Amino acid sequence: MGNNTAYTTWEHTVITLYDSGALTLELLDKISEEWRGTDIDSGGSRDIQARDGLYVFEIVVKLVNPDFVANDDDLEAEDYWDHGDEFSEIRHTRWGWR
Repeated sequence: MGNNTAYTTWEHTVITLYDSGALTLELLDKISEEWRGTDIDSGGSRDIQARDGLYVFEIVVKLVNPDFVANDDDLEAEDYWDHGDEFSEIRHTRWGWR
């Protein structure tokens, strides 16, 4: 079992900064790099949404890869999982989360 508490803290921080308009890609990277090499676990997610309805993984994809397009925009569930897969790639390769 990974570090759920770290993920909960990270998720809340990212959503709060995003909602305030202060979140930039550079700040997101700085915050996320704090957990490089650790087993930060999305099991700690509280599934909170930003004011615009985005989840944290969608915000991350939007900032890191603004040109990302889900494979099938007609299926909301597919869009969700496409963003989740992209987020997984970002957190493992960009930030070095285990």
